[in-house]
Amino acid sequence: MMVTGANQDTIDVHQHLLGAPLIEALGRRSAAPRLISRREGWTFRLAGEPDSILALEATDAELRRADLEADGIDRALVALSTALGIESLPAAEAAALIEAHHAGLEELPVEFRGWGAVAIAEPDPDPAAIDAALDRGCVGITLPATALSFKRRLSQESRWIARPRPKCWKRYFFRTMQFMMEE
Repeated sequence: MMVTGANQDTIDVHQHLLGAPLIEALGRRSAAPRLISRREGWTFRLAGEPDSILALEATDAELRRADLEADGIDRALVALSTALGIESLPAAEAAALIEAHHAGLEELPVEFRGWGAVAIAEPDPDPAAIDAALDRGCVGITLPATALSFKRRLSQESRWIARPRPKCWKRYFFRTMQFMMEE
């Protein structure tokens, strides 16, 4: 999805790009979700899904940055793919992989910003984890569709929505949060 911000930047608000820390963490796992190294890239092994291939080029931030430039896109917001099921893992497993995702976001070129992720194995995500993701510079958080029952708590905890962010990104965070809270 492409949008134009107040400063007329063109922003792709939803891309997936696995950073080196997350690739390494998924590669060390013996259970799904995991990555299995192959000569030409990686194989994703996910619970209940057929294996799929992740090409090496798909993990190269500099190639992705060049693609953005070629497509006339000024910025891209990178999200953890909720299809991987990382957020739904037991809390300790999820926390380690989410930390790897956030660390990878911090290594991306300046044209990228990131959506944070939080563990959802508990009835509600930990408010401190949400705050920590925002404090690290994430523009907001993404949640798997199965977590949307958590919307009531978001509406009660408006401080998560009212955090100061750059104007063009704040607007998209608000829209995302409003969409998630709609019935």
